[in-house]
Amino acid sequence: MVGLEPSCVDVFRDELLKMLPHDEDAKRLSKQTFSFVEYLTDRLDWTPPQLDAQVVVQGHCHHRAAEKDMHHDRALLDRLGVDYEVLDTGCCGMAGSFGYHAGERHDVSVAVAEHRLLPALRETAESTLVVADGFSCRGQIGQLAGREALHVAELVQRALRESGRTGPESAATSNGGSHAHATAAVAGIGAATALVAFAARHRAH
Repeated sequence: MVGLEPSCVDVFRDELLKMLPHDEDAKRLSKQTFSFVEYLTDRLDWTPPQLDAQVVVQGHCHHRAAEKDMHHDRALLDRLGVDYEVLDTGCCGMAGSFGYHAGERHDVSVAVAEHRLLPALRETAESTLVVADGFSCRGQIGQLAGREALHVAELVQRALRESGRTGPESAATSNGGSHAHATAAVAGIGAATALVAFAARHRAH
């Protein structure tokens, strides 16, 4: 299974085994779960087309916890040929749904973002693409920085389109932001559904 959302990948690789430590299916699924960047760089012998773009990357906290140097992301960006920088900005401050709660939680969320992420984005040229694989990171960047962040899969899609290896770039509608959010939401729902199914079957046994 290939996951787009870092927290969903973490559910299958880590949390699932803690919930069902003796379930052989859970163990197999954990070993067969890969992040998007890991699958493209480690599991496939594939070279993407080159993309002429300046990119900054905001790493998701779950992803950094599992892969501190984000070497799979760097490997994919190297293959794409983009000029990129992985930001050393720490947490975006959203923390799942934390930043959506009005009052003190929201204020803390904004303060965390203002600590390093937002100043870094203000110094980033408008022509530079912002990449953030986490749904919550993209939401925080969109709301507080006013910039639309892309999933790295969308960066690959752009490279394919511009090279003519898939549909024309004009086919990508201006609704890209909502499409990315929908993709992340579907991934999250799928993770939760599968986890519930595993737990239910385990209890039945």
